Amino acid sequence: METDWCEINWGKNNEMKKNLRKLQLKNPAVEHLHILVIGPVGSGKSSFVQSVKSIFKNRMVNTACTVAAGDRCFTHAFTTNQFEDERGSILPFVISDVMGLGKDSGVQASDIINSLSGHIKEGYTFNPVRPCSEKDTGYNSCPTVNDKVHCLVFILPIDSVTGSGHLDNNLIGMMQNIRQNACDLSEKLTR
Repeated sequence: METDWCEINWGKNNEMKKNLRKLQLKNPAVEHLHILVIGPVGSGKSSFVQSVKSIFKNRMVNTACTVAAGDRCFTHAFTTNQFEDERGSILPFVISDVMGLGKDSGVQASDIINSLSGHIKEGYTFNPVRPCSEKDTGYNSCPTVNDKVHCLVFILPIDSVTGSGHLDNNLIGMMQNIRQNACDLSEKLTR
């Protein structure tokens, strides 16, 4: 587009941006805070990542079309996004994007759980029928602290919350299972 279709006040969140730029990690072995976004197919995980990029660049950033079509995923591989601010400084966090959760066409819950532990390699293409195993080239048998996920974020489509849509009970069960495994991993780390 030659002109913006709306005005965006990029300076509105300066305090939050400043705090995220200054984020100090306590463990010197940790290069960045590793965030993983998960949610149903089409919930907006990739769009969320693009929004974060845009906020720190102070302009709209769109590296690819990030809209899932119907029940088909846009993201198929484990993709970790590094962020830069408008000055080109690398920010101290990364966000990994994965294939959406779905009944027959999404990522396996065990692949998400393996991702949390750092066992899924960057670029691994998810298989909706068969989860990654130790025999796969995409399996990381010796994850470092930087391969592991430090923060799990669930992204849900708004229509599933407002009542005009709904989340399948199997999908809710899958998310609860992933959440419980994330909590168990967190407890192990704090012991």
